[in-house]
Amino acid sequence: MDKGKLKFFTAEARRRLISHISARIGFILTNDTAEFIAKAALKEKLRSAWEKAPDREEFIERHAYTLFNRLIALRFMDVRGYNFVPVVTPRVVGGDPGILADARTGLFQPDLPVDTQKISALLTGKIPTHNPFNEAYKLLFIAACGWYNKQLPFMFEPLNSYTELLLPDDLLSPNSIISYINQNLGVEECENVEVIGWLYQFYISEKKDVMLIKRKTRYSTSEIPFVTQLFTPRWMVEYITQNSLGRFWLEARDNSNLRQEMQFFIEPTEGNPFIKREINSPEEITVIDIACGSGHMLVYAFELLMKMYEEEGYYKSDIPELIIGKNLYGLEIDERAASLAKFALIMKGMEYDNKLLQKRIEPMIYCFRDSDGVPGFENAKTLGSLITPHTGELEFAIEKRSIGRIFK
Repeated sequence: MDKGKLKFFTAEARRRLISHISARIGFILTNDTAEFIAKAALKEKLRSAWEKAPDREEFIERHAYTLFNRLIALRFMDVRGYNFVPVVTPRVVGGDPGILADARTGLFQPDLPVDTQKISALLTGKIPTHNPFNEAYKLLFIAACGWYNKQLPFMFEPLNSYTELLLPDDLLSPNSIISYINQNLGVEECENVEVIGWLYQFYISEKKDVMLIKRKTRYSTSEIPFVTQLFTPRWMVEYITQNSLGRFWLEARDNSNLRQEMQFFIEPTEGNPFIKREINSPEEITVIDIACGSGHMLVYAFELLMKMYEEEGYYKSDIPELIIGKNLYGLEIDERAASLAKFALIMKGMEYDNKLLQKRIEPMIYCFRDSDGVPGFENAKTLGSLITPHTGELEFAIEKRSIGRIFK
């Protein structure tokens, strides 16, 4: 994976999307095309959100990133063969995306929430339009995103969201954002789930650099995620995880073969001896990353936990659901990073259980939010993992089922 190339691609994609979203919002709110008249309710939702936005630059940034997230998620799943049909990727070089190619031959996924008669009418010219293939593909793309809302709600919004209006008119030409992503996010880049974290790092790096140059005395809550993100290199991720989670397992299973697979593990010494631990199964282990970012640490913890479960005789395809549902937790101040961390864990799980998406499991990764109801969490979205909670107060909040005031 050429990280230099990946960084250039991601920064350029961000610039293109921000420029597009900014222009698109202005065009939508000042014009009444046939599309906007037909979707008047969505247009009013967009207008209301735009007028209420306290920071319109941040509003544009957020929606540009949301679209980027969806496009790279679909591309990644296309390349890995996880999608029901390639959504953004052609089956042959220069061809239509698989979902459109199928539609042109009359093939539609039976549970895809789309008006197939309208698609067919567009493709056969019964509904006159300037660009029938693009219009048909836009409907298919929106339907695919709506379908994935059930499997990956943290990445895809349900149907009838005003974000549908923000899609580019050009989705199919060689100059489209989809073509640009397909050209730069290929099979090699998608070999490892870690690429998802790198994409996030490179996406925010340009804005982060600009903010750090300004050296403001105080950053807004929306700026904090950009200027405070630190990306842990792989060797450090392995070192930390092997000497915490890995050590915990060896203390409970001193005959484990996991030791041979942990190159950064530090053997116990007289001054730092093993503690004898007793656990019945890996299901009892809890791992939490209180500043999980895009999930590098959690993804590697997943790899170690897979080995632990296999040592205990679990079926490989049963393990991902257990790890995501019982073992791994994450906290984060940036919803964008948290969404990618969830996606990365699901994609990691799909390597061992190709039916994991159908099980509709959402990783237990939560974002801090400000709360006046729990002392110390009044500025949680700004302080994040710097908060040292009073255990008793947190236990009280959990007991009273008010933990939702703190995380979401």
